Amino acid sequence: MTERFFHRRQGVWTLFLARFIPVVRHFISIPAGIGRMPLLPFLLVTLVGATLWNTFLLFCGMKLRDHWHVVQEYSHYIDVLVVAGLAAGCAWFIRSRLARRSIH
Repeated sequence: MTERFFHRRQGVWTLFLARFIPVVRHFISIPAGIGRMPLLPFLLVTLVGATLWNTFLLFCGMKLRDHWHVVQEYSHYIDVLVVAGLAAGCAWFIRSRLARRSIH
């Protein structure tokens, strides 16, 4: 089924779109390889997708460089939100595990 998927156009478009999704972009090559996607379309789609993504990141970096003082001003608040979210997630995970143990 995977082979058929990657031999039709859906596989090419899936690979292309996955190149823009963080984390997924690194793992999409595995199903493409398992599906025996032809090498030339794989290389072309990877080249175009990675080039567009890296150009976007370059553009963002250039814009952020011009306003770095604003980034530094607000990055502390984002750090606090991320740490608070991680702490809340850990607390929820531990609480749910302890609740399961008390039921059994």
